[in-house]
Amino acid sequence: MRFMVNLPPGSTGVDFEVPTVRDQVAEPAESIRRALADRDAELLPGRPVLTGTVLDQP
Repeated sequence: MRFMVNLPPGSTGVDFEVPTVRDQVAEPAESIRRALADRDAELLPGRPVLTGTVLDQP
């Protein structure tokens, strides 16, 4: 999945949501990784990689 987030100059963070699809299947926790890239989708070297966990809703 590819999505764009705009970080205005001087900002130190931004909130974003990752869309998920609700289903009836019980699943273990899943992980997501996002890396910063330029407008041509080339990864920016030396930049942090964002990680998170996706859980089923109770």
